[in-house]
Amino acid sequence: MSDETKTKPETASAGAPKQIEPLRGIVKGLAENRLKLVLSSAADMGNGFAAVLPSGTSFDEVKEPSFWAHCAYKLRPGDEIVVHSDDMSFFGRLYVRDVSAPGQQKLSNRAVVAVLDFKEFEPMARDARNKNHEVVYLGPHMQWCVRSLKDSRVVKERCGTAEEAAGWMRSQAA
Repeated sequence: MSDETKTKPETASAGAPKQIEPLRGIVKGLAENRLKLVLSSAADMGNGFAAVLPSGTSFDEVKEPSFWAHCAYKLRPGDEIVVHSDDMSFFGRLYVRDVSAPGQQKLSNRAVVAVLDFKEFEPMARDARNKNHEVVYLGPHMQWCVRSLKDSRVVKERCGTAEEAAGWMRSQAA
């Protein structure tokens, strides 16, 4: 290891900049490719967006300003976001109240949102099922999947149809 990579304890002096503390409790956030502009407004506000959350992400997470860190730069106050889950377990609508950049940053990476509407749905009945696996639709990104009943882990994804996923599941059981 070279001398350049070693860290030395430094004493704080009057002219030295403060050490930046690591942030705690950061929400993982929504990937940029999961927020799409679906209705563009001619004005500076009122754009319509759709966000598709990965399975396992709760609706409560979208209320955190840091959840929008990767895609807040696309948003403006007055925009509306329709929120879906990959597994179609809920639907919600959000109103963007503010977009900001903490500290001296130039790129906005926080969005304050208000909940306009939220509806949670019952799980959909699935026909294709065996003792160990089930066929489920996990949204437009993962499509039809085969999921383990034991640990809810997806073992096969991106099947075009439910029949294709069921056929794969049967082939693995044989």
